[in-house]
Amino acid sequence: MELLHTYHITALPVYSHDRPGVIVNIVNTFDLLDYVISFSQHYAGREAAVGEAHIQQMGNRKLNASIEAVMTLDPDRESYRLIEHERHDTLAKLLEAFAAGNHYGMVIDRRPDPLPPTLITQADIVRFAARYPGCLRGLDLDAPLTAFSCFSDKQPLVSVNEDQTALDAFAVMQQQNLNCVPVLNAQGQLVANLRAFDAGLVAASQLSILYRPVIEFLKMATNTSLMPVICLPNASVRELLDGMVRARTHHVWMVNEARQPVQVISLTDMIRWLTSATTSTTA
Repeated sequence: MELLHTYHITALPVYSHDRPGVIVNIVNTFDLLDYVISFSQHYAGREAAVGEAHIQQMGNRKLNASIEAVMTLDPDRESYRLIEHERHDTLAKLLEAFAAGNHYGMVIDRRPDPLPPTLITQADIVRFAARYPGCLRGLDLDAPLTAFSCFSDKQPLVSVNEDQTALDAFAVMQQQNLNCVPVLNAQGQLVANLRAFDAGLVAASQLSILYRPVIEFLKMATNTSLMPVICLPNASVRELLDGMVRARTHHVWMVNEARQPVQVISLTDMIRWLTSATTSTTA
């Protein structure tokens, strides 16, 4: 958890015990979220009676467990079904896998003198597109987001309230299989976003802060701005792409004039948009 937080990354490869250089699993922030919730819910509603010291002692014991404690065997989880790509595969093939909802892939080298395996992520692709917009032939970067169904035709947002506990908010994410949720005030306005990544912040803080209101949790656990990246429906794809890369974020919240979130745009949505570019230029 400290490695993820230190390097601001969302996944780590796990190497084999007996096969040097072979990646056998991926541990991501959602796996860690599952793990933290599993033992934190045991004290929910009883934290005052149990005491912070006891909760922290038990939490430290859990957090010092082997990484194998969070490795999933669920075939529906991305961290279990590790997708491999060979170095000679085309970018279009990789985009297809990412557009299907995969967040990363392992690039392997099968030559006699192979290079080490490499993880490539959705964020790597989006940063490449922002740096080399010339590769986006066939798409209008200055078109509004509403012109593309991948940015507008989506499921209703799942949100949490600012007065919910962080633990309850993380539980909503776990139940809905979400990596991020908007945090709203009493007027339904966006005041922060909570990410699966944030569950890892308890490793460097007190476990008891999970029982605090979500806004208080975020203020205590991180020294970064709570204000999420937003855009209006009439924003251009170029503005979205540049803002996402500049803020190093995986989610941008589309809001109305009252600053109420109406949609979320993720890296997966950006990849689907990029995929339509490669499809149109190869057709």
